[in-house]
Amino acid sequence: VWDGVGAAADPAAGAKMKRRGMELQRRACANGDVLACDAAARRASADAFATLSESPEAVDAHAALRRACALDALDACEVLSLQGEVDPNERRSFREKACALGDAKSCFGASSEDLRAREEMLLKRDCDAGYGAACRELADYLDLEDAPREEIESARKKARISIVAACRAGADSCYEAATLLEMGVGGPPDDKEIQAVLEIPCRTTGFCGALAERLVKSNDPKARARGLELLQREAKDSGKR
Repeated sequence: VWDGVGAAADPAAGAKMKRRGMELQRRACANGDVLACDAAARRASADAFATLSESPEAVDAHAALRRACALDALDACEVLSLQGEVDPNERRSFREKACALGDAKSCFGASSEDLRAREEMLLKRDCDAGYGAACRELADYLDLEDAPREEIESARKKARISIVAACRAGADSCYEAATLLEMGVGGPPDDKEIQAVLEIPCRTTGFCGALAERLVKSNDPKARARGLELLQREAKDSGKR
C-alpha cells in the first residue's frame, strides 16, 4: 500500500487503512484506553476546535477529548480548558483538573481566573455603594473582559452619576466629573452640567482657570465676558504667588 518513502502508493487503500485505524482508536477509547483517547483527540485536533455541529469528526474529537480527560490525560484536559465551545464552568473544571495533573500553566490560569473574579466582585460592591472611581474601573475591566455592552454602559453611567454627585458633595472630583461629562461617558455630553461642576472649585477654592477657559469659548456674550474676567483674575493671582 505504501511506496516506502511515506506516500501511499494506492491512495484509496491508504485512506481505508487510515479510517480503519481511527475506528480502532475510537473503540479502544470507548473501552477506557486513555492512550487511545489521547491519540484520537490529537489526530483530530483541528476538528476539535470546530463547531460541534460542523462535522461528525468534530463531535468524535470532542468526545475523545472528554474521555481522555476523564481518564487523566493532561493534554486533553488542557485542550478542553481552552475551547470556546465549552461552557465556561466546564472550562474551569477542565483547567483545574489539568492543574491537578501537574500543568503549571493551567494552575496559573485557574488562579488568575480566581483573582479576576474577586476583582470584579469587589469593584461591583464598591460601585454599588456609590464609589465613582470603582464604577469607572469596573467599566474598564468589563470592557477588557469583552463583557456585554449593556453591562459596560451601566457601569459607566453609574461612574458618571457617582462622580458628579461626589463633586456636588464637596469631594475633590469636579475636574474628573467635567471630563466624563465632556467625553460623553455614561451619557451624552452636557455643557450646562460641565459648567455647573466647574463652578464648584471656582467658588470653593478660587481656582477658576478651567471654568474661565470654557466660558470664553461660549456663544453667550455675558459668559465670554465673565470668562475673560476670571482669566484676568487668575493671571493676577498667579503673579502674586
